[in-house]
Amino acid sequence: MLNNVLLEENEAYTGGGIGFLSGDPPYPILNNVTIIKNHAFNGGGIKMGDQIPDFTNIKIIDNSATENGGGIYIRSASPQLINSTIYGNNASIDGGAIFIYHNNSGYPSQTVVANSNILYN
Repeated sequence: MLNNVLLEENEAYTGGGIGFLSGDPPYPILNNVTIIKNHAFNGGGIKMGDQIPDFTNIKIIDNSATENGGGIYIRSASPQLINSTIYGNNASIDGGAIFIYHNNSGYPSQTVVANSNILYN
């Protein structure tokens, strides 16, 4: 669980702000986390695969990806974004705010967004 955390101006190949990869804990929880001005090849702010994360009061702002998912890159995951903001992110190819890729692994992909704002991506 991450609670009351700022992830700012980081860079990685995947998941510039934070990356949840296959084999990581399946139910990560982020509460009151700001992910701002990060960069990655895919998933400038967040990259996730094969998880069911719970994000509450998250701000994903001004992140960028060289290819896909400036704000969030979702691969065969089912995140919940509650009371969150995704603002001003960009990707050179697809998914300035959110890029969803399902690779037919048998893992269900259902993204839930509630009481949230997705603006200017």
